[in-house]
Amino acid sequence: ALDVLMEAIEKSGHKDKVKIGTDVAASEFYDKATQKYDLDFKHPTGSPDDMKKSPDDMIAYYQGWMEKYPSLCSIEDPFDQDDWDAYTKFQAAVGDKVQIVGDDLLVTNPKRIAKALEVKACNALLLKVNQIGSITEAIEAAQMSQHAGWGVMVSHRSGETEDSFIADLVVGLRTGEIKTGAPCRSERLAKYNQLLRIEEELSAVGRCTFAGPGFRTTGSLNRGMHRKPIVGGNWKSMNTVAHTKDLLAAFKGCGPDASKADIVLFAPALHIAHSMKEVEGSAINIGIENVSKTGEGAFTGEISVNQVDDMGIKWMLVGHSERRSLYGETDEDTATKVELGLKKGLNVMFAIGEQLSERKDGTTVDVCAKQIKAVISKVTDWSKFSIAYEPVWAIGTGVVATPLQAQETHWQIRTIIADLAGEAVAKDLRILYGGSVNPKNCKELGEMPDVDGFLVGGASCKPDFTTIITTAQDLYKK
Repeated sequence: ALDVLMEAIEKSGHKDKVKIGTDVAASEFYDKATQKYDLDFKHPTGSPDDMKKSPDDMIAYYQGWMEKYPSLCSIEDPFDQDDWDAYTKFQAAVGDKVQIVGDDLLVTNPKRIAKALEVKACNALLLKVNQIGSITEAIEAAQMSQHAGWGVMVSHRSGETEDSFIADLVVGLRTGEIKTGAPCRSERLAKYNQLLRIEEELSAVGRCTFAGPGFRTTGSLNRGMHRKPIVGGNWKSMNTVAHTKDLLAAFKGCGPDASKADIVLFAPALHIAHSMKEVEGSAINIGIENVSKTGEGAFTGEISVNQVDDMGIKWMLVGHSERRSLYGETDEDTATKVELGLKKGLNVMFAIGEQLSERKDGTTVDVCAKQIKAVISKVTDWSKFSIAYEPVWAIGTGVVATPLQAQETHWQIRTIIADLAGEAVAKDLRILYGGSVNPKNCKELGEMPDVDGFLVGGASCKPDFTTIITTAQDLYKK
């Protein structure tokens, strides 16, 4: 059949435009008892032994297809739905050359997708809304896959009707792939006709682009840091003079580069002066963890922005959750501090974030929006303003938001800024992630395109904070 198909493509004159995909549906001919795949399972008297293949035999069989038919770009369900080991081996062997689609393997279920991501079982999802049961869960499954760099193929199902919704879904999710059968029956033609109508409408306003050979990754994340990252260390009320000197010596030795990242260590007030001397001539900045909402005067224990500026300090942190929860700092207080800092020409890092109860209630975006709206009218220089999103439930707990959770919230924060201050401001604004960031997880967090650096607590008091600095610098896409 593939030989005939290749000949037809050649004769049509579209050899360079047509690619081949196949749905093997291997679960249909897998024998769990023998753990073999029976390629002649429909034979009325039983298949010969040489037609019963082990998983390794099947991998070699598919590789033979790929060599003989270079137009083959997508293989769906090449193994049984629970043969995870075979999928992982196949993905390792050919995943960089061909799309390996999970249908029976994944059933549009985020839990099975999570396992497939963990064991590296495939690189594409067949998305069927009816498999998971709701649009919300189907979108979650698609986004999980896209964020991992997978392809997503939106599919029809058995018992299909003329409802054309999946044509809208495939465009709305930007998956670049639809599976809805040959255009030979009305329930299939309905989808293709809707795609043509969508193309006409979007083309009229210049918003329709043919994916071409890049169809697999049209909706995937463009990984890496696309705005110059900020790597902030919040030393809180920690460290001795001696330990601070040792840390700064280590940090200077890792090659901090101001062209690749802004490195800022927010130090306790007592450590600022000697820390600034230690980093003199390097790309490391020393910032202050808090400022007063007043000017100079009879305010015992307070430090004004004028005093900060007089010391030569260029960075200040405002609104950290500990200031809010332990010392009663309000949204109005943070707005005042942001205004004072920017008027003085300081770089202001503004911290926001939700409590665990708010995350569970689904009000993360509402909480962040409220905190942002309180200060946004005070921002007079967006180039000196950055946001550090810190889920309070993750600070110092060892619990970390997943990269996808961080990306989703950062994207929502950027959307809030776009609504309030315009798309241009939102595009350039640097949004950092904070909350138990460490050398082991910083790379996968930093690969999210809306994560523009980190605000790090306890891990910034350790010598291997250098790993976080160098990782951010390496991820920066100039």
